[in-house]
Amino acid sequence: MSGEEFILNERRRQIREEGWTPEHDDCHREDELTAAAACYLYAGSRLPKPLRHPWPWPTGFKPSDRVRNLVKAGALIAAEIDRLIRFEREGDVVVERSVSGAVLQRREKESS
Repeated sequence: MSGEEFILNERRRQIREEGWTPEHDDCHREDELTAAAACYLYAGSRLPKPLRHPWPWPTGFKPSDRVRNLVKAGALIAAEIDRLIRFEREGDVVVERSVSGAVLQRREKESS
């Protein structure tokens, strides 16, 4: 099996078994998925271990062997890319897209 297939299977497992659906992912708008991917990427690397990325949630970080960690990182990156595609920011407008790319809704971006 290729790395691409491992990542695709992991993303499918996350959705089916863990319930981390696209709708769930859409709630994570503060780079949580990217931070989680960085944690697994780092855990799958041979970088010096004092460097740590903060896990974005109170529980759930389950590092394993190098390949498994990199597969989880890849699946989380795929989830974040998909989320960004669904919520494409265009200036002061947020364009919400379906998985097919069709525009679902255009609305003003919330001011912070």
